Amino acid sequence: MYFDSEGENATPQLPFREICVNCHANRSPTFASENNLWLHAPATKGGCTICHVPHQSRFPALLKGTPANLCTMCHPEELIKFSKSHSESKDCSLCHTPHLGKDKLLLIQDYKEVRWLPEPVTYIFKKK
Repeated sequence: MYFDSEGENATPQLPFREICVNCHANRSPTFASENNLWLHAPATKGGCTICHVPHQSRFPALLKGTPANLCTMCHPEELIKFSKSHSESKDCSLCHTPHLGKDKLLLIQDYKEVRWLPEPVTYIFKKK
């Protein structure tokens, strides 16, 4: 079991990095290493909840906000906007993958990250 109950007060029984990669193995350090890929720093540390909300969100992919707002939490906007290509779009995910890439630039043109949403995972809660 991954959580001790359902709902807002559910307590994780494992670190989130282990819970998340149980279903999202293609975002794990092991997958990246086996496929000679660069893994985005938060994912290497199991920091899924830096960008994602585990249960529900008004944003796609259970994100905490828009890609541009999430990216600039760690990547200072003044460093990103140095080139014309970065000044044309506010959605980083149009050119960059959020988790994996061939190198630290995480460019979509170099690696097409598989994006999928699993079936609802209600089975991971211990029933009362």
